[in-house]
Amino acid sequence: MIKITKEIIASAFAGKTIDGLDAIQDSILASVNNYVSTMLPSELSAKASEVKGQTFQLFDDILKKHGYTEPTSEKTTEWLDQMLTKNKNEITEKTAKLTDLEKQIKEGSGDANLKSQLEIATQQSAAKDKQIELLKTEKKTEIEKLKTENKATKIKLIIEKSLPKIKKDSLNEEILKLTRKGVIDDLAAKADEDAEGNIIFKGEDGKILLNPENKQLPFTPEEMASKHKLFENIIETSTTATGLGTGTTTTTTTGTDGKTKADISKYRSAKSKDELTEMIQKDYTIGTAEFMEVYKNDAFKDLK
Repeated sequence: MIKITKEIIASAFAGKTIDGLDAIQDSILASVNNYVSTMLPSELSAKASEVKGQTFQLFDDILKKHGYTEPTSEKTTEWLDQMLTKNKNEITEKTAKLTDLEKQIKEGSGDANLKSQLEIATQQSAAKDKQIELLKTEKKTEIEKLKTENKATKIKLIIEKSLPKIKKDSLNEEILKLTRKGVIDDLAAKADEDAEGNIIFKGEDGKILLNPENKQLPFTPEEMASKHKLFENIIETSTTATGLGTGTTTTTTTGTDGKTKADISKYRSAKSKDELTEMIQKDYTIGTAEFMEVYKNDAFKDLK
């Protein structure tokens, strides 16, 4: 679990004088560590419960589709285990019977009735095998479908949160809603996730779209949204001077909630949480809303 301490703050600002830091660092530490220790576990637990419920509901739907009804007194996993074990035992019994019948026929003790029983048993065994394989295939297909749907929903939510703020009175509310939906749907159709879980966008040729104005790095959702033709000439933008006496200037975009959103693209080269922290500190004071916005961004969730 990540925990910001006074020692971390003192080390980060070694040799620098920050007016008022001592007076507010306890408050900053309390707020940050309270989120990490209370709110974050709760959010993760809620998401895990949601996915678990969807998975077990998926099992129930597949079983019902094939004519099985789960007893209300048992859990889905327990019932499924019993059912598969029962089918396996039946197959084992039929296999033993087949072996015995084949032996009788080879020894000349079989007759037409024995041969008929052998054929029936063979067909029943094959039908059971096919039924089990079909159940496995359908379960796998449904789970993959659920994963795809969850991925599409996640991408749309990230794009929606990345939409810039529109100039006041530039569009009426109804037209603005349609415009935003059009941008979200259009960008979602081009979006995908890379190996690190970052949202990327691809052209019609399947190649990743790179931003020539940002060192040829992949376009971020914020960059794609701000450049969309439907938002042309109606976006509120601002240029804010930041940094601790470094003279660094960072271009930011105003989000739909009215708050300034940091440009995270400049931090994508970070290879670890420590390196990310050092890079953000060049632009924002540790513990501030701007600092935490970048630090907690989904783009950096896999850094160690």
